[in-house]
Amino acid sequence: MHQLIERAELPDMSKAITTPHDGPRTIVISGAPGTGKSTLAVQVAHRCSNHFPDGQLYLNLLGTAPERPPLTSTEAAEALLEMLGARPGQMVTPERAATFVRDILSDRQLLIILDDAASVGQVRPLLPLGSRTTVVLTSRTRLASLPGTHLVTLGSLSTQAAVALLRTMLTDGRIERDAPAVARLIHLCGHLALPLRIAAARLAARPGWSVSDMVDRLGDEDRRLDELRVEGLDLRAILGVSLRALRDVDDEQQSVRRTFHALGQLPTSHIDLSAVTGLLGQPRTVAEAAIEQLVDLNLVESPTAGSYHLNPLIKLFALQQSMPSRGATDGRHEVAPVR
Repeated sequence: MHQLIERAELPDMSKAITTPHDGPRTIVISGAPGTGKSTLAVQVAHRCSNHFPDGQLYLNLLGTAPERPPLTSTEAAEALLEMLGARPGQMVTPERAATFVRDILSDRQLLIILDDAASVGQVRPLLPLGSRTTVVLTSRTRLASLPGTHLVTLGSLSTQAAVALLRTMLTDGRIERDAPAVARLIHLCGHLALPLRIAAARLAARPGWSVSDMVDRLGDEDRRLDELRVEGLDLRAILGVSLRALRDVDDEQQSVRRTFHALGQLPTSHIDLSAVTGLLGQPRTVAEAAIEQLVDLNLVESPTAGSYHLNPLIKLFALQQSMPSRGATDGRHEVAPVR
């Protein structure tokens, strides 16, 4: 489902990739689940293909795959070596595997997409992958501590881009026939690329449904996340993977999980640090550390210092995670008290 739409970030990314430079270059596309990071990486690779005469490589690092753990650095390096036609044998350490990759890439001009990175620790041993190589990383986390990176943070789609996305998937006139329902559909999908694709895929599979029919199904808040599921894509499960980084291994992680669940219970998606502090009944420094970690995980946005915003679909997910009757995606049933 990699429909190509013109995102606002595309021109700047294309310029960053194609501008002449000395040495390796790494670009990180970061954003919340469902914002279209992988799609943008594929799109910019397609647009810039003429600048990489030795070709392009794509590797899914499985950072948020629900079925299996992420690739290790060694596994990723060995997968790249196999794509490059090399068979170095068993690698002992990530550093040794990455050295083989760098040696092979030393005189090649390649664009490499490393999709769905789990953490800085997963990709740091791999970089740089070659002095003439450009690497595009996608991740739900910001990977901000990687040296020399160009960071692109994806947010929600504009209404214009959202309509364009729907039109790439529904070409039978339903988008044009009911503009108010289309606007409502975009709103209910939180202006996020993935839920819009899921909704459009369901409509494409049901030619007799109107856009209003889909809007009616999404209008029930209790069932909205259930409706955003098609052909192996399950928005609730995809959002749930983001909580995998918040295991209850210590008090800090428990505090972050409680903060996320509590934010879902608030009546508004826009909050400030004072509201978070009062909500949790904790010292300001503790509350700020918890919510800033959620920002690093791209589950919460921070438009300005001290102010925060939750996408409506992520807020709904947080609310349902805090309700024992709904059941937590990762098997937990915590309720964060709102004071």
